[in-house]
Amino acid sequence: MDAKFFFLGLRQFILALIIIFGILIFPIVGMQMLLQVNEIMAYSLAIIGPHSVFSWLFLLVNVFWYPIVLTVWVARDAIKFKKQGIKISPLLWSVGTILPTIIVVFPIYFILRDVVWRRRLTINNINSMEQEINPEQQVGVKKGFVSSKRTREIFFSGVAIAFVAYVVYVVAILPNLSRTKQKTEEQVAKIHATKLTLDDVIGKNLPPDPGADADKTVQGADVNRNGIRDDVELAIFREYSDSAKTRAVLLQYALVLQMEATQKIVNTETVTEVVREQSRAYYCVGKILSRADMDEYIKESNKLRLFVSERQRNTLERQNTRKDFVEKIGSYSESENEVCDIDLSVLPN
Repeated sequence: MDAKFFFLGLRQFILALIIIFGILIFPIVGMQMLLQVNEIMAYSLAIIGPHSVFSWLFLLVNVFWYPIVLTVWVARDAIKFKKQGIKISPLLWSVGTILPTIIVVFPIYFILRDVVWRRRLTINNINSMEQEINPEQQVGVKKGFVSSKRTREIFFSGVAIAFVAYVVYVVAILPNLSRTKQKTEEQVAKIHATKLTLDDVIGKNLPPDPGADADKTVQGADVNRNGIRDDVELAIFREYSDSAKTRAVLLQYALVLQMEATQKIVNTETVTEVVREQSRAYYCVGKILSRADMDEYIKESNKLRLFVSERQRNTLERQNTRKDFVEKIGSYSESENEVCDIDLSVLPN
């Protein structure tokens, strides 16, 4: 008889470990999925924890839901045992199954419920029968056992179905995640490869005046295909025809602002990489100004940037595009690369 209960306890222990394994597998698979879609968000979540609505939802879907279900099940199961006469505290067992103690408490509970408590209820039931208790009470006890067993079977069947469904879902979407990652990498490479050239600065291939076509679309006209909107490019040349250095920093700034409307937005990561390029161009503008008088420096640098941004976002549609773009920005660090695409020292003025 002792050997029988030993193996029963061993079986319960192994079964409990298998169930708890879900607490590990769901977050790991979920994090892998997040890495495929948005590496920045995944690293941010791992380093600083949940900090946005999306990150909290991610934790709920991939981490918290499973232990919550186990905790609720333990609470309901313990209450049934207590009603049948077992001296236990459902509240304490429920609290014990909250992360991280669930890893230890759940196997102990699983062993006690089938090796000790069920045996004790069986003995009590036999004694009651010997004492010829009311048959209706006896039936009630049996129904309690059946109800508890049925609830357990339904619960574990549900967990098994949820687990299988989750695995099938992951297997189904992994190819799409892989393709999304590839598209992201390709787009990020394209963003960082889009640079101002010396020919753009000297005006070797200036476009014709687009006239009314300049504002027909959000993207505008770019006949010479250098990534800078033609009307903005021509405005910079008209205003700063005598300063190649000023043209260089402003054309670079116009180039990266135009990315908001022309670069394909795959996900948050691609938006963030565009912003990193915009940050480079923003600081590049200040490279042509003296910092001897900081008030004057700030005034002049803001004036130069506004010259471009006001023309770049000169319609309601373009301003709305900018708002949609900003909403998709993730966290990022400043680029460690040189801020200017062109070596300003090679320019004459």
